Amino acid sequence: MKATVRSAVIAEFGAPPALREGPPTTGKEGAVELRVIAASFNPVDRLITSGRWYAGKPELPYVPGREGVGYVVSSSPHGWNSGDLVYFRTQGIEQGSMAEQVHAHVGNLVAVPDGLAPEVAAAVGFVGTTAALALGLRGAMRAGERVVVLGATGSVGRAGAQIAAELGAGTVVAVGRSAVGWNDLRCSYLATDELWRDAADDADRRNLLREAILDATDGPVDLVIDTVWGLPAEAAAGALAQGGRMVNLGSSAGAEATFSSELLRGRSLDLRGHTNASIAPQVFGDYCQQVFALARDGRVAVPFETFSLANVGSAWNRVGLSPTTKVVVDLRREN
Repeated sequence: MKATVRSAVIAEFGAPPALREGPPTTGKEGAVELRVIAASFNPVDRLITSGRWYAGKPELPYVPGREGVGYVVSSSPHGWNSGDLVYFRTQGIEQGSMAEQVHAHVGNLVAVPDGLAPEVAAAVGFVGTTAALALGLRGAMRAGERVVVLGATGSVGRAGAQIAAELGAGTVVAVGRSAVGWNDLRCSYLATDELWRDAADDADRRNLLREAILDATDGPVDLVIDTVWGLPAEAAAGALAQGGRMVNLGSSAGAEATFSSELLRGRSLDLRGHTNASIAPQVFGDYCQQVFALARDGRVAVPFETFSLANVGSAWNRVGLSPTTKVVVDLRREN
């Protein structure tokens, strides 16, 4: 490892990261030293560094980034060898992935398969695995089922629509604000901006979306993967079949959603929440490997844009401007 390493650093809450150079860090027990070559930003990174995240504030100065890809620096007693290419996650408010050198807990490492580019692994790792866990573990999706994915203009929703099809769903309908960028999704889609253009009020929007979902799926829905909550979740719940399931992952369309007791009890609906924080590392790793295999074979793809570490400020500003595009910092790039 070099005498000094570069990293992106948040100096105050609400401020963008800036490039800094300093001495290498030392890891805690159970951590593996990595030379990072690609790391990605997620919307939660901006929330954490706002100082308003529900799980607490990180200690400043803070290196953001929840995931990355790098080479193991030296062989460890944990089964990793020097030169192994691995995907890694950071947890909670611990120091993140936007640095040339990090120490990641051994339980949060996943081997990157041959044939999968590091920047692709960094782009698809967190969002793809989140979607796969929501479908397979929390949603208990079965082959042949009708599946609706809300928020499919975002990276998690986009990955979820593709993975649902790969897992054998009979019908997949993706729902998002706009149809832009959906031309390569192998499923039906509904654009709410277009659907709601002439809607009179929220009740009208709710009814229009529910009926559009039922028309697109040709019948009641078995499973809804919801990344947005709010009114879209209310509409999709009305399209669920007897015993249907809904898995919620986020709340970008609203912090609250209202469902009648009659709907919930009458159809024996199952509403579930999902967060990766509650998933055992081994389980996350198993699902992540499945996603990597799909990505390597070109069956799951998440659009991404790359930046150099020197331009991390621009990368930071890009996060959230285009929910269909993931932001990846490629530390091999100079500019």
